[in-house]
Amino acid sequence: MCKDATFSVTIIEKLKGSGRDTFGSIVKEETEFRRVRERWWMSELRTIYPYGLNIRYESTFNNHENMEHNHTYNKFNSKTTKRKVRGKHKPKCISKSKNSTENVELQVDNLFSLLDKLVPEVVIKARAIIFSIPKCALKNICTKFKSRFSTVDPIHIQQFDIITDLMSCKLFKKPTKVKSKKPKGSVFVNISFENKGVEMVNLPRIFHLKGVIETLPFKLKDRTADIPTVTYSYENPIRSKVLNYKKTLTDFDLTSLGNGSVPKFSDCNCASSPFIDPYHGHVITGDLSIVENSRLRNLLSKGLGYREYIPINWLKVYNTIKKSVQLMVSEWSDKKHLPRKTFNQYEITILKMVEEQIELCKRRYSDSNSSFVPVLKDSSALKELNQLHEKYVLTPVDKTSKNIAITCKPFYLETIYKELYSNTDCDSMFGNLFTVNVYSETSLTEPEAVSKHHEHMRNIHNMPFNVDKFNSLPFIYMTPKFHKVPIKFRFIVASSNCSTKPLSNAISKALKQVRLNRMYYCEKLCQYDGINRYWIIDNSKPILDCISNLNAISNAKTITTYDFSNMYTSLAHDEIMCNMQKVIEDVFT
Repeated sequence: MCKDATFSVTIIEKLKGSGRDTFGSIVKEETEFRRVRERWWMSELRTIYPYGLNIRYESTFNNHENMEHNHTYNKFNSKTTKRKVRGKHKPKCISKSKNSTENVELQVDNLFSLLDKLVPEVVIKARAIIFSIPKCALKNICTKFKSRFSTVDPIHIQQFDIITDLMSCKLFKKPTKVKSKKPKGSVFVNISFENKGVEMVNLPRIFHLKGVIETLPFKLKDRTADIPTVTYSYENPIRSKVLNYKKTLTDFDLTSLGNGSVPKFSDCNCASSPFIDPYHGHVITGDLSIVENSRLRNLLSKGLGYREYIPINWLKVYNTIKKSVQLMVSEWSDKKHLPRKTFNQYEITILKMVEEQIELCKRRYSDSNSSFVPVLKDSSALKELNQLHEKYVLTPVDKTSKNIAITCKPFYLETIYKELYSNTDCDSMFGNLFTVNVYSETSLTEPEAVSKHHEHMRNIHNMPFNVDKFNSLPFIYMTPKFHKVPIKFRFIVASSNCSTKPLSNAISKALKQVRLNRMYYCEKLCQYDGINRYWIIDNSKPILDCISNLNAISNAKTITTYDFSNMYTSLAHDEIMCNMQKVIEDVFT
């Protein structure tokens, strides 16, 4: 007890050290540990506002203005209590009368009668009332209770916040912690998935056999972490073999359009086709019945991410596993700084086990499809596919990228030509707005443009890039929007090996840091005045949380979503650069 004081101080935990080193500087690790213990005792003693006087917990302010989403009661450490043995009882049936208007008003009056009580008494009695009410009725009670806030005396704000927090904590359960996954191994063996035989060998089981582990030239410290982890690399799906939108543009010659003011594209036979789109007057369809070959039609119906079945070839299986194991052993020996030959017995034992497993699989599984011919190697199916490529362009469908769209080739080329060269204000046929010149023509050839990009990146300090890999320009293609009436198109300019990709990646990483800095700044301001200035999200979780909160308080009548049309192509580059400069200067100054 302090002298002349009306309170006493009790030491609840002693921590080692003083938090400073011998030179008097703050030790970061000790300071962080002290804060962790401070937060733990706040949760253990339940002193976070409104239940106590600690308004700062972690990075949030627990005050009246921020009570809406804090759910303070759920932050407390759970207390285990031994329950007495109880007999069997019938489950309670929720009565409709509990959600009646009369009962809701009665419970709200009961909770309001607690506001003039002391804080400990409010917590006990309010918890007893709230946790006995079913959620369906508690939502209405919570809404009614909050609507009476204007009648609350300022000296009873803390009691009011306790009751609202208890109701929010029951309506929104504390998220359960996801169990951490087992630690992945530090050594990986990547195997090309030639056919199903690779899976039948079950290489992970072989790696875990005691007889195999004993042949290692060292003792395992952690069986889970040190045993090699098997990963598979799969063949490319049918996407690249089926779609022809890139080849269509590559083979197209602009000089074939003539020298007139109006370009002339080749004619088509869409008028007589049952798959013609009535608005555009050309074939634009996702109906695969346009494909006559049944095997090819069945393959395309499985989607662009499908991989064809490959008959089992046990010789290929063994050679693939052998090559992967040898590579893994070489990398492992370098990592352990051991001679390669010390792993010879380990490698021999594994390959012997693989041979035995293959012989067992040969006897156990007979591959009845050994004479199977893949569809994309069938002469009749290939002939049909080539005929489709001559008349149509096969592209993914917008929003459903694994589905296939079939579009008339002359119409496809004409549409892309209009997208590149049109300067009108509005083109209702294609649903695009042209307020600025999005594309401009250049006299540079592709090698000259790529060389110019590389030269620019060389002038940037510490800009690493592979000249041989990033040596192409992006190309344009379009995907139909079948969910629009009439059908519209999304134009995409992309390339996997674009010459400016290293620069794009560097800018993306830099702007991510700018965005994060801006987000932290806005969050800090929001803690003081409750105004959200940051409206960018990385995933759907904030939307789901917002909808859950709206459902809890039941004060939203409608929810509406909006989308931008042609936003990026309509923004002037000068305005973009000016505003980005302001944001970057705000972050770094």
